[in-house]
Amino acid sequence: FGRLAMQINALTEGKEGVARSILYAYGMAMHWKTPLQECTESLIEGSRVAEEVGDIMVECCSGESICATAFYSGRPLTWVDDELMRYTEKAKAYQQVVAEQMLLPPTLMAGNLMGKVHDPAVLYGEPEREKEFLRALRSSGNNLEIHVVLHLKMILAYHFETWATIEEMVKELDTKTTMVAGHYTFYFEQFYIGMCYCALFKREMKSSYGKGAKRAL
Repeated sequence: FGRLAMQINALTEGKEGVARSILYAYGMAMHWKTPLQECTESLIEGSRVAEEVGDIMVECCSGESICATAFYSGRPLTWVDDELMRYTEKAKAYQQVVAEQMLLPPTLMAGNLMGKVHDPAVLYGEPEREKEFLRALRSSGNNLEIHVVLHLKMILAYHFETWATIEEMVKELDTKTTMVAGHYTFYFEQFYIGMCYCALFKREMKSSYGKGAKRAL
């Protein structure tokens, strides 16, 4: 379907749907088989078209996919970090909250790998600041924000193999999945919960982790 979308794009004179289809094709489907460098370049073009037609949401969401594919294909972290900052500033300026949240995981991963914190799986700077932040967040009663932040920490822990944190986050999040059941990011969260369970199962061979992976995926 991604290839079909690109074929239709080539026959389309208008640009309104072009950027969106590029984002969905190269950012969510074709990256499984298409070289990431090619995905990055296509997404950059999609972001340019989105800016041209004034589709700020797609432009900013394209920025997340651009930086993610660039990050995983080994582009210099300074380039990735600069692009993330640029797209984040635009998302904030136009109050694109979803795009801003999407940009946060790669921003932290790139920044942490550049030495901004000692532990690359730490949120928002030093461990003590993170503990204070999470403590205050839990006491606030804002369950949705708590959920988003814990999910972000789980992603960081998964990428950097912080096993104790993976176990802690996945267990807590797996009991809260109904909170986002009606949201389009539900599949994304279930994917990462499943991948975390798979990693834990491979490491410790506990049947509960295998069952958790099967349930999520």
